[in-house]
Amino acid sequence: MTDRPTKRPSIARNLAFGLTGGLVLFWVLAVAIGGYQLRHELDEGFDEALRQAAIRLLPLAVHDLTEDDEEIEEYSIDDDDDLDAAFTYVILNSAGIPVIRSGETAQGVSFDDVESGFTTVDDRRLFSAADAETGFRIVVIESTGHREEALLESVFSLLLPLGALVPLAAIGIWIAIRRSLKPLDHLRGEIEQRDSRDLSPLSVSEYPEELSAIKDAIAALMERLRLALEAERTFAANSAHELRTPLAGALAQVQRLSIEMQGEKGSERLQEIDFSLRHLSNLSEQLLQLSRLDAGFARSGEMTDLSETLAIIVQDFQADTAIQDRLVVTNTDDQKLMGNITKDAFAIVLRNLIQNAFKHGVVDGTVTIDVTSPLSLTVMNEAGLISEERLEQLGEPFQRGTTTAEGTGLGLSIVRSVMKQCDGSLRLRTTMVGARTNFKATIRFEDLS
Repeated sequence: MTDRPTKRPSIARNLAFGLTGGLVLFWVLAVAIGGYQLRHELDEGFDEALRQAAIRLLPLAVHDLTEDDEEIEEYSIDDDDDLDAAFTYVILNSAGIPVIRSGETAQGVSFDDVESGFTTVDDRRLFSAADAETGFRIVVIESTGHREEALLESVFSLLLPLGALVPLAAIGIWIAIRRSLKPLDHLRGEIEQRDSRDLSPLSVSEYPEELSAIKDAIAALMERLRLALEAERTFAANSAHELRTPLAGALAQVQRLSIEMQGEKGSERLQEIDFSLRHLSNLSEQLLQLSRLDAGFARSGEMTDLSETLAIIVQDFQADTAIQDRLVVTNTDDQKLMGNITKDAFAIVLRNLIQNAFKHGVVDGTVTIDVTSPLSLTVMNEAGLISEERLEQLGEPFQRGTTTAEGTGLGLSIVRSVMKQCDGSLRLRTTMVGARTNFKATIRFEDLS
């Protein structure tokens, strides 16, 4: 069971959600505060409406009721829209008996304990005022549900724009954040393009204040890294170069001494010394190649004809009396070998492949160079069967197969590094041909056409 990759947090997404959520929260909070204040203002307005209705209706009712001296009986004013009326009223005589009722909504209200001014009874708001001369009193009654309805409608009208505002605000915030983070993407792109061969300072583009410090810190780090790598490359190149001459001289002296002491006591020890000096000489040569490789000299900006370099390298190996006819080149279609690589780098690749084939192949075996296509070449030798797992490791530095042959374990690693610089590839494989096992190393270049 494979673990699912964890989703990494996004600054842009977190900011967008946070700002949008904050906007909604503050909007709702503002509506709540506004609703509270609006409730207070509505109460004042409705109370004032009740008071104004009372002081205007009471004189009219008193005038009508005292115009005749007849005994006043209670009567009601019918109102078909009574249920939807904002308020109703009741006129009481000096004895507190209702003489006029506005509709039926005043039914069921006890006026015995209603004092002058404003009173709240259950879900009704009452205002009472009395005429000092006649003793008549008016009670104006309003249902508080009317106020609640007005408040809810007002609050809803404030919240309604939020439905359209939230998506628009989210889109606007996301666009603003993405535009603000573009310098960060530019800085990341600059860093991604760099490798160990390009540690030059970052561009002088103006970055926001928040990124300027990061850019300066990265530039300082790259400079320190460049100096450290430069010192390492210089040390490897100088060491390899300085070792070549004394090693060659010591190797020549040991070979001469070995001839002089042939058959005498100590000759076997001289052979061991000769083997060690050869190993050191090969190692210094390959360290020098590695130092040049780190300088990024391999890639060519255009396709190069490598046929002449191939012929020269083959002639050099065939000039060795120990090799001669054991190195064979096959190119059935006489096609040119092309690649986006410098001739010097290709010579290093080919020499390492041929040396590796002769060192680790069967004794007195044949090494075949096959130009399989204009962009690829295969070096093949007879060797033991190697597992796929081991083949993958052979391209790593200081990795060797199960062999007793001398070597440094750097040859195939150098080849793979050079091909990587050229955006090419190195493929290692073994094939069975009858009872024989062939080891094949194939290099393939990128097609720039």
